[in-house]
Amino acid sequence: MTFYLAFDPGKTTGWAMFDGQGQVLKTGQASLDELIDLTEEWAKMPIGTIIYESFVLFRHKARQQTGSKMEASQAIGIIKTLARKTDATLVEQDPTIKSLAQKWTQLKPIGDHAQSHWVDAFNHGAYWLIRQGIRKTALEMEQERKNEAL
Repeated sequence: MTFYLAFDPGKTTGWAMFDGQGQVLKTGQASLDELIDLTEEWAKMPIGTIIYESFVLFRHKARQQTGSKMEASQAIGIIKTLARKTDATLVEQDPTIKSLAQKWTQLKPIGDHAQSHWVDAFNHGAYWLIRQGIRKTALEMEQERKNEAL
């Protein structure tokens, strides 16, 4: 069985693991050190594709990043190393896909963002899987359940 991993990289990195049919298996959040430990575990698994949110430092945000350790960039380096170790396909996605992904999955971050990085990771993964025809949207899944109940 091939797995898919999706990430929302940052100081706290959200992650989501999907099975070969696009069903979510696990989600979580990790510090940079925890992410390194998790990637050691995941490197032993058959990972087909790794999806992650891109990070770009825009000029208008550069001043507020002064002194930053650029944790998102560090996390992306860890994620890219995992892709290299597992020979997984690496997919970089723009952060702007999140609003459409939330509509397709019907899952939005609620409350403290420090606790919802996994939601963004899930949405990045689900968005890519839906676009590839591997996963269905929430509406399609609901319609299938209704049809089965008839």
